[in-house]
Amino acid sequence: MYDVFRMSRGSDIKKTLEQYLIENGITSAAVVTAVGCVTKATVRMADGITIRELAGNYEIVSLCGTCCRDGCHLHISLSDVNGNVIGGHLCEGTIVNTTL
Repeated sequence: MYDVFRMSRGSDIKKTLEQYLIENGITSAAVVTAVGCVTKATVRMADGITIRELAGNYEIVSLCGTCCRDGCHLHISLSDVNGNVIGGHLCEGTIVNTTL
């Protein structure tokens, strides 16, 4: 079974996904892929401590991870206007630009 849904401009990716799971009674799921763009991103780096906050237009190159009743563990890669890529653990505060 799978669900597909769209997030609109201004949605917080992690919060919206977790709320969707609760509202639809989904206790476990896997995010396989997502396509879209963001205007703001909050990403935790590989050291598990450093949080980077990015502002501007970024394309989502990849978004994957797992979700369950305890929350979501998602990783994201983002490309800026010059094609530079940054990635890490998706945190609350990553905001959809036009759609996701």
